[in-house]
Amino acid sequence: TPAAASDGGGASLMVHHSRDSAEKQWDETRVLVVAGAARVFASFHYILRRQADFKSAWDLLLAKLSDAAACESEEVSKAAALALQDAFRPVPAADAPGVSQAGINPGVTSALDQAVWEMAWQTYIRVAKSTVTRRPIANQSHLVAVVDSFAPLYKHLHQTFTPSDVSKLLETLRDLADLQHHDTLTISTMTRVQDSALKATVMLLQDPVQGNSTGEYRVEPGSDSGLVTNTAISLVDIRAFAAIAGKCPICVSTRV
Repeated sequence: TPAAASDGGGASLMVHHSRDSAEKQWDETRVLVVAGAARVFASFHYILRRQADFKSAWDLLLAKLSDAAACESEEVSKAAALALQDAFRPVPAADAPGVSQAGINPGVTSALDQAVWEMAWQTYIRVAKSTVTRRPIANQSHLVAVVDSFAPLYKHLHQTFTPSDVSKLLETLRDLADLQHHDTLTISTMTRVQDSALKATVMLLQDPVQGNSTGEYRVEPGSDSGLVTNTAISLVDIRAFAAIAGKCPICVSTRV
């Protein structure tokens, strides 16, 4: 959109139609802020966590990302989902500048680790649920961004992930996948959202902490032992699942 020429008759300023209003420009500002804040926490995670108020700062970041994800602007909401991926993927301590390796044991989950990533997990569920209920329905790339935010988060959670957490996740994945689907689903018509949701489900099946070589999920007594399998099958029909099974040894043992 051409802006008004200056009084001196000089060249006019061209403003792209995606930024031709104060509201659109504010959306872009929010996008830059949420993305930048998440990158700061990801890049300096192991330095920031030395501070006494790290948990409060982390909680504030997650709250702001959650608020942004619920924004009416799809641009801002999608940016928040992508920012979560960055926040959930901190630079490893070994690569972080200025971080002493003394006392760092990547195989040990500290109380701080548990608290930090439990907060992140609760935020992920809130963001996913707000995405499911938003109208108009989020576009496919936005939904994929939300689903894909779980994979980097799970790396921090897998040792403490409970059957209750699995149930909550699978219900959320199913609801997200249902927003973009084909009535007659085959491996060739699977949407990107369904593909991402299925990959997240298979990731749980393949995790030695959560499953075993037979593809059976380790669950608490009295719980639904077929929960993971049934949810995976609900994402795709039998033909599609059979095609995927050929590439996934664990899926081969899945029973309907």
